[in-house]
Amino acid sequence: AEIELATLQAGNDLNDMAKLSNKSLGDTYKAARNIIDTLGESHLDSQSLSDSIEELLHRYRKLGFDVITVIDDTSNIGIEPSITIYRVLQEAFANISKHSDSNRIEITLKIDNCIEFTITDNGVGFDLNDVKKGCGVTSMKSRTSNIGWAFTITSLRGTGLAIIQLRSSRRTTQRRT
Repeated sequence: AEIELATLQAGNDLNDMAKLSNKSLGDTYKAARNIIDTLGESHLDSQSLSDSIEELLHRYRKLGFDVITVIDDTSNIGIEPSITIYRVLQEAFANISKHSDSNRIEITLKIDNCIEFTITDNGVGFDLNDVKKGCGVTSMKSRTSNIGWAFTITSLRGTGLAIIQLRSSRRTTQRRT
């Protein structure tokens, strides 16, 4: 009887492990799919940064997000900064939709003596000390660092606000050809 009980328990443990493994594989698949989508064509070689951003925003509006934008003329922003802005926006949207419980996103792209790009949401906020610095935040920091820009995230759990900000030290422009 003890052997039968041990065998039954081992079977249940294996079943639980199989369920956990399947869930883990499903989560891994979703993460890989998100990475593939994020790395997909940004269209920045064939359309403007403003048009690419608007196309991305359209998808999030269809998901029910209220997206407000204030975007200056982006025609003089070089290709590298444009790609950085676009990729950070993609990653921010992925994080907002996955973690923030937000329904409103504000995007500001100001171009004056420098370029300032800000993404703000009205979600639950988070404590920066408690958040695992995953691939998304690491990627955003790395991309901005690679072009010499500052990257900051400001948020407090329960405040209903998270802000991601990119800032160039000078105006980074380069006419597109």
